[in-house]
Amino acid sequence: MLSAKTIDTILFKLAGLETSLKKLYKLDDEIEVQMKTFTNRVERVGTRLEKTENESKELLKAVTFLSDQYDTVKTKTDKVTELEKQVEKSKAENETIRQTVTDLININTNIKEELLDI
Repeated sequence: MLSAKTIDTILFKLAGLETSLKKLYKLDDEIEVQMKTFTNRVERVGTRLEKTENESKELLKAVTFLSDQYDTVKTKTDKVTELEKQVEKSKAENETIRQTVTDLININTNIKEELLDI
């Protein structure tokens, strides 16, 4: 049989183990709470990351659209510039024709006057 001193030592150690186990259970509960908090934070970060990713994709689509539109506008602007050059050229040609017609009218008038004088 065990002596009283040995039994007291064993009971003291059991009490210490029990206290340590209670501390471990409490620590385990705190770790579980912290893990849930951490998991929630990670999920929120994941959600924000997905949202940012989607917004980035939408932004990229918008940039691509604007780039395409810029290319279209640039092409049309180049065509307008070319047409403006053609219009200016036509104006110059029309002015030359107008001057030639005016000269022909003057020559015709002079010929008429000379014929009338004969």
